[in-house]
Amino acid sequence: MRQKLDSVAKIFIGVATARYKYNPSKGKEDKRSYLLFSQNMLSDTGILQMYQPDTFIASKDLSFSCTQEGDIIFGLRKPNGAVYIDKNHTNLLVQSYMAIIRCNTDIILPEYLAFRLNTSDIQNQLQKDIQGGTAIQLLKIQSLKEVVIDIPNIEKQKQLISVLKTGYSEIQVLEQIIQHKQQLLKSII
Repeated sequence: MRQKLDSVAKIFIGVATARYKYNPSKGKEDKRSYLLFSQNMLSDTGILQMYQPDTFIASKDLSFSCTQEGDIIFGLRKPNGAVYIDKNHTNLLVQSYMAIIRCNTDIILPEYLAFRLNTSDIQNQLQKDIQGGTAIQLLKIQSLKEVVIDIPNIEKQKQLISVLKTGYSEIQVLEQIIQHKQQLLKSII
């Protein structure tokens, strides 16, 4: 089955943090602290790259723009990676240059969608809609909503998720072995 992304998921932009930065000179503003989801956390594997998040002090409640388990965060700036949010990475504040995607899990599993959004097929669909010069290239949210996705049945999605997770964790182990071997070889001389 092929469907547009906005027919199987809710998609919205993160918050413009500059508008809500806490200013102590303004008196009785609310003061709330959030950890920021950063561009560095995105990857082309669908798996979140954990970095030490920066802290943002806001003047109001911005929890509506925080990550929840099962969300997918998609970078609207280059590189346009998508990552799945698991239970260990919730409550990170998502900024306005990223989209938050919440799937209808009766149709599409979030982990499958995160992997799918990183494929060359999807990236090619989006490439034609990227705007901006050479410095900052930005994708419109509407372009993301109109992406057409192949959606297999839920059982097939589960199988693909399992294979992809195993494959990526094997790659990670091999990369660590290579890095260790390089350090070992450098220490010989």
